[in-house]
Amino acid sequence: MKTLFALIMSLVLLSTAAEARSRWCGSYARTNLVQVDPGTKYNLACNWRGYGSPSYAHEGAMVVWCSGRHHHVGKITGPCNGNMCMVTSGNDGH
Repeated sequence: MKTLFALIMSLVLLSTAAEARSRWCGSYARTNLVQVDPGTKYNLACNWRGYGSPSYAHEGAMVVWCSGRHHHVGKITGPCNGNMCMVTSGNDGH
């Protein structure tokens, strides 16, 4: 029984770790880019579309890409020049 429990816990931990890796930019945004963690719902990048209020591109704004298979979230942390802004996100290579 003890071995079965350990096996189940190992599978749960592996599953949780794989899920966190696949949702890394949302998790990073929750813990590093906003003052108050909005919760695990925001591990999914596209869920950030419901965070705050829609606005124009400016420093401090969260930016979300949700098209087809490309899902990403970050925060505008530098100046915008036309349609290009400096953005910080969880897997941007710094």
